[in-house]
Amino acid sequence: MKLLLATNVAYWPSVGGSEMVLQRILEGVRPGFDRVAVFVPGAAPGEHNGIEIFPYSLPALWRFALRHRPDVYFPNMVHSPLTYRNLAVVSRLARRTVVNLIGGYAADAPLALRRRLLRKVEKYADLAIHVDPLGAEYLIDRAVNPHVPYHFITQGLDFAELDPYRGRAGAGAEKYFVFAHNLWTWKGVDVFLEEIVARLPRLTFAILASDRTGDRIVQTREAAARYPNLKLLLGLPRPQFLAALSQASGIISTSRVEGAQPNILLESGYLGVPYLSLCPGQNYGHYPHVEMYPSAAELARRVESAGVELPAEKQESLARARAHFAQDRYRWSTVIREYEKLFQADSSNE
Repeated sequence: MKLLLATNVAYWPSVGGSEMVLQRILEGVRPGFDRVAVFVPGAAPGEHNGIEIFPYSLPALWRFALRHRPDVYFPNMVHSPLTYRNLAVVSRLARRTVVNLIGGYAADAPLALRRRLLRKVEKYADLAIHVDPLGAEYLIDRAVNPHVPYHFITQGLDFAELDPYRGRAGAGAEKYFVFAHNLWTWKGVDVFLEEIVARLPRLTFAILASDRTGDRIVQTREAAARYPNLKLLLGLPRPQFLAALSQASGIISTSRVEGAQPNILLESGYLGVPYLSLCPGQNYGHYPHVEMYPSAAELARRVESAGVELPAEKQESLARARAHFAQDRYRWSTVIREYEKLFQADSSNE
């Protein structure tokens, strides 16, 4: 029996970037395994689209790995403590350990901690995955420990899903900027409201987020009532979400913790929507549609200066972004094939 065992900080039915990416990966590689299981903190035991879901605890994970001896152990969001407590034990029980270093917990981690964690990856993992050779996380990780074996697999995009919405930035009758993160404290929604929306009353803003994932949903609903230039669009079906996102004059990210390739950054690039970011410790600026700012005040001045004409001003760079993210390596089918190659290498039963 071939078994893929994964761990992550969240998974379906939670709605968010890391869980959606992991879901696409696990369901994509599922045909190559007899069983695929994922352990998630706080999860209800069950099954979804062929993936077995178990509530995470160290003893439960270790007992499962000891009993079933997975062919591949696939720890995700590796810069969380959850993963590193598992790595030494579970990797010894698996034929192959492929560590996913796509995690927003890296860029602002103390170097001493990062060095200690990466040494564990070097010691116990067969391979580590990064998404971007120019990403801040990879550059820092490589400098801290050049001996970790890296492989690059970008996060994926559903071209067919996104194609109807391409090239529409600022094209709607109503002009607005959007905040498109779930309403967690670290996503900086309070900064967005107080430092951007409140400072620019002549511009219109919208918040696109889940209505059930996040610790600031109630507070944001209450705060939104104070801003007549703000629309709160929570829980939109995916087509409506993409329609609203694609017609925005720009996406404003005030998050203080993001991974090297946030979903919304990739999607906005493929769609051709400007992405203005505060996120410290990252260097998204090498993507053509992205602008990075050191403070909310500077970001607000940029939005105020450009206004809703920002897409027209950035027309050339947005065209380059659309071309960049239309490369085949960003297509989900290509991404899944890359994971299949890594997972299947040396993992067949003897």
